[in-house]
Amino acid sequence: MSATERNTVSPVSTEVGPRSSWSIELKDVGKTFPAARRGAKPLQVLSSISMSINGGEVTGLIGPSGCGKSTLLMLASGLQSPTAGQVLLDGQPVNGTYDELGIAFQRDLLMPSRNVLSNVLLPLVLRNQVSDEGKERAGRLLDVVGLRDFERYYPRQLSGGMKQRVALCRALINTPAVLMLDEPFAAVDAFTREELAVQLEALLAATRQATTLLITHSIDEAVFMCDQVYVLSAKPARVSGHVTIDLPRPRRAELRRDARFHAYTDEIRQIVDSGRNA
Repeated sequence: MSATERNTVSPVSTEVGPRSSWSIELKDVGKTFPAARRGAKPLQVLSSISMSINGGEVTGLIGPSGCGKSTLLMLASGLQSPTAGQVLLDGQPVNGTYDELGIAFQRDLLMPSRNVLSNVLLPLVLRNQVSDEGKERAGRLLDVVGLRDFERYYPRQLSGGMKQRVALCRALINTPAVLMLDEPFAAVDAFTREELAVQLEALLAATRQATTLLITHSIDEAVFMCDQVYVLSAKPARVSGHVTIDLPRPRRAELRRDARFHAYTDEIRQIVDSGRNA
């Protein structure tokens, strides 16, 4: 991300919607996949996972590569079903995906034949819900991340960080009550990751504060963005620790120099290390 791009980021909109009350509860959730071939054993990925994703908050999920974080996200979003336990959305069992859901992945998955504005509007197009109000909402989202002047550009003309910001705007175009983020910043450099973390908070504030589950490998990123962090063990994953992050919002870049910030990163790192050594 160039200095010019960073300087075009708009302040947070004052049109902030109400905080979402939607919460997600996982109760003794397990997930085992059938054997991949004859003679092989079934693959147990998750074991007795219990966690609360609080309404209107950002919950972080950290754990070793391949431990089942993405699988847990799929269960929480209704894209997969658990083989044990229960997933509840506001106290009701989750049976399939739900309408007020936004998802962003590690890859931006933008359609190369659509320009920036059309990519952001794609969820509305698929639901046949494109309207002047939706277009205005897309413009406001692009304003927040400094891309309003790029709405006629195509993905091939954008940097990696710019494309990921478009993907985040697309995930929020429906002002979802629940937002699932599967390592959305992993494909960009460390400096851009920090910028995107600040801009994601601005996006959430400019729409409404969605109940958010964030998967990340970065402890710093988790502390900076989240209200609470769950640490998973190696596969089959269990919850090996939980930390509540009591830091002021909005989160600014200078927070990373705060002693409290470092205390939280140290606490989480100790949980991660103890899980490796267990």
